[in-house]
Amino acid sequence: KKAGKSIEVTIGKKTINIPYRSYRDTIHFSVNGEVGDHVYGSWDDCEYAVLIPMKSCKLDQIGSAPPQDTFLNGDVELPDDAWILCPKGKKDEIQNVNPNVQIMEYEGDCVTDYADTLVSLLGYRVEEVGMHSWQNGTSVEQYFDVMRREGFTNFMPHGSCKEFLEETSRGAIGNIMIETQAIQEQFSKEEFADNKEKIFYFLLAGVRDVLNNYFFDNGKHPSLEEFIELFKNEFKNLDIELPEDILNIALELKDKKFEYSEWLDYKEKMDILDQVAKAEVKNPSDLMFESDKRTFGLAPIITGAVLKGLERSKEKNIEVQENNTALGEEDEVR
Repeated sequence: KKAGKSIEVTIGKKTINIPYRSYRDTIHFSVNGEVGDHVYGSWDDCEYAVLIPMKSCKLDQIGSAPPQDTFLNGDVELPDDAWILCPKGKKDEIQNVNPNVQIMEYEGDCVTDYADTLVSLLGYRVEEVGMHSWQNGTSVEQYFDVMRREGFTNFMPHGSCKEFLEETSRGAIGNIMIETQAIQEQFSKEEFADNKEKIFYFLLAGVRDVLNNYFFDNGKHPSLEEFIELFKNEFKNLDIELPEDILNIALELKDKKFEYSEWLDYKEKMDILDQVAKAEVKNPSDLMFESDKRTFGLAPIITGAVLKGLERSKEKNIEVQENNTALGEEDEVR
């Protein structure tokens, strides 16, 4: 829900703006009927509807074709036989942007029911679209038969397709980068120090999301070594160097059982990570201990590395700014 929106987030005593973006590269339609409302969304306030004859869609662009949620990969170029329904008074504006598409205006506050009416007027059978399929089971079987004759056999829901894995992966890694950059740019050094614990827990949620949802193209989780290398390279793009000594501790844990559900308190974690950063912990396996079935796991260690790298980056930036100021003052004296 937050993708594609700029959201104000309060971390401790500081409120920052995080410009989240969407990582979805698919465009979704329902077949022969308006998208049905369900627990994940409602379209009662939509002002526009787009109708495209299936014969005009590029077969190799269709990722999957369940009747309630057919999706196409990448951008969709509207063909000449497509229709756009728009509010009364908007036709000229829409036509200027889509000169080859047929435009029809309607009266009212939303487009609901008008799209179904147009589908019927164009000679197609209107279907009631539910959350998981059309409501008419006979129509569903007929639809599958037609699509199979056309050479298409993938009717898996989006959440079970490789496109969803790719989208989830891009979103997980992209969001933690966006969040870290927002903290880097919008917290002063003093604000960062005052809110360090809250920043840790905020970033921890993002790291957990990446660990749970990052996949390679083959739909497999990367190895921990591959993941650490990926994470390091992504943060280098923000000019943040993740401490190798802390990351090495994470690598030592790869064959050990860890849990995401329960954590040691913040001070215990940061004390250990401070020790690691100072190379005071000689045996990484010493970090694996349990207290009331709470395991010090992988996610907090990687989060600690991010926090340390972010802290050092801010200190480095301040030094650069101070040096630049000093050079400017010297030039004025000269």
